[in-house]
Amino acid sequence: KQRHINYAVCLNAAPLVPGPDPESRFEVEADGLDGVGEPAGDDYHCWVSLKELLRRDDLLDLCRLPIQTFIDGGASMTAFSTQPENASSHLSNCPTFVPEST
Repeated sequence: KQRHINYAVCLNAAPLVPGPDPESRFEVEADGLDGVGEPAGDDYHCWVSLKELLRRDDLLDLCRLPIQTFIDGGASMTAFSTQPENASSHLSNCPTFVPEST
């Protein structure tokens, strides 16, 4: 039986986002995330809190449980910090987790 693993990271500041590879731009829509979170500066990506995602009515139902599980601490994750001191406003309330030791 294979296990699917999701990875996430919470940062103290938003890194530079260069946008999609030119060969992959046909797969995404420029400005397709207008009105979601804060623009990442490349016209394709945005920074958005998980709680904001859960409030959206256009979020796929199958995405809700993994996001809520992450917010709640996850079955195999342990919280070690809930709020970096110098977090940007768009990254605030972002839980930070490390895997439990095995």
